[in-house]
Amino acid sequence: MSLQQEGSMAVYQAYQRLEPDAYRERVRFYDENCQLFASLSAAERMSVLLDYHGALFEIGKYQRFLDGVDSLIEYVVIENVGGYSNDLFCDLLFKKAASYYNLWQLRDCETITSQLLRIDADYPDAQALLYQCRLRCDRRWYQVTKAVSVLTFFFGAVGLLMSSLVVEPFYPAYYSWAHGLSVGMLVGCVVLLVGNELTIKLAALLDVRRHIAPK
Repeated sequence: MSLQQEGSMAVYQAYQRLEPDAYRERVRFYDENCQLFASLSAAERMSVLLDYHGALFEIGKYQRFLDGVDSLIEYVVIENVGGYSNDLFCDLLFKKAASYYNLWQLRDCETITSQLLRIDADYPDAQALLYQCRLRCDRRWYQVTKAVSVLTFFFGAVGLLMSSLVVEPFYPAYYSWAHGLSVGMLVGCVVLLVGNELTIKLAALLDVRRHIAPK
């Protein structure tokens, strides 16, 4: 074994001795010694890369995780017969989707999560992640209804104030009508807001059901 290989193995063993949940320390150690890891065998190097990218994900370095995850997925697929499980493949897919979600790239997140659910419809948290994507996707009707409810609240509040300050003292005959209309607008605002939120939640849930329904 050459000196370089001996150094690489020593670094590899030092990396393995780090606490499993010391994610920042593992990332820092790899970043400082990445060139030495290159001399390891393919299996050893890949095991370190899998662990390293898992640590990147855990500490919120989502873009760095995404930069390297595709090559890991490809390796796991190719080497699947060599001992890598389907669970590892699904784990990488889920973390890829979750990284896209945390970077607010919802369309990419939805695409990857849908692929994952086609492989394993019961994968933990995958349905919940897809639900959050569909909940936050751009729905024009939701934004329009929300804007209408805000305007309704504004006019209702202004009407309630004017009915008390102007209508009641100077036009008492119209007070009941003005007050009732203002209260009705405020109630309508609440109904619109609640209904809008319930409707978008239902729409997101139905979208998830369609994704996991048997083809």
